[in-house]
Amino acid sequence: MKKTYRLLSIILLFTLCLCACSRVESKSSISCLELIKNLTESEIRLPSGTIYSSQAAQGEDGYISPTLLSALFGGGTFSELRNGWLEYSFFLPYSSHPCEFVSIYCDSLNNATDTARLLSKRLNSIKNTKQEQNGMLSQAKVIIIKNYVFLIVSSDSENAVKLLKSLI
Repeated sequence: MKKTYRLLSIILLFTLCLCACSRVESKSSISCLELIKNLTESEIRLPSGTIYSSQAAQGEDGYISPTLLSALFGGGTFSELRNGWLEYSFFLPYSSHPCEFVSIYCDSLNNATDTARLLSKRLNSIKNTKQEQNGMLSQAKVIIIKNYVFLIVSSDSENAVKLLKSLI
């Protein structure tokens, strides 16, 4: 009888550990689409635009075509790098407004680092082609949080970073 209780206790403890671990894992794997939605909802004076997602199928709103990806990130090694992207979403304004958000979830930290370099090139392109508005370009940034990589061009980049850290 004691062996049965001991075995049940061990099974119960093991089950509780698994539940706790799965809760932590789900917290760290919030979708890129949800992260972008949270960023756009918190943005002050968000310009009109569209949220694009790798989760959208061809023909759906927010579908990311290969042509759009190429226009944003160029060719070359981008295709190889994209193989390590598990998911990605971004917000693009309709106008020449500089506000832009990109969220990419990578399969490894090495891939995230390479992706951050790619997004830094994108940020330089934005700075070279768009007009400064409310300090957005001067406080724009590319950051890595775990295996997520973000490009943030916001009216309040510091709060955007705090929001992302609280969600991941």
